[in-house]
Amino acid sequence: MGDVCYCSYRKPGVREAQPDVSYYLGERALLAPQGSSVVNLDQVPPPDLAIEIADTSLNDDLGKNACFMRS
Repeated sequence: MGDVCYCSYRKPGVREAQPDVSYYLGERALLAPQGSSVVNLDQVPPPDLAIEIADTSLNDDLGKNACFMRS
């Protein structure tokens, strides 16, 4: 296994992601950012594995509850 990260990942001008947990595996574990920082993907490679856990928040994550807020 590798280092676990609780970071936000940002590709400036493109997209940002905030997985619940992410991993850098094998030799790439040395590249893992520390802490809960915002990682610029122009400067650091993306993680090998990113996991988002959704239960009751899945509709929020998909934007499906937005219609209820507009009413």
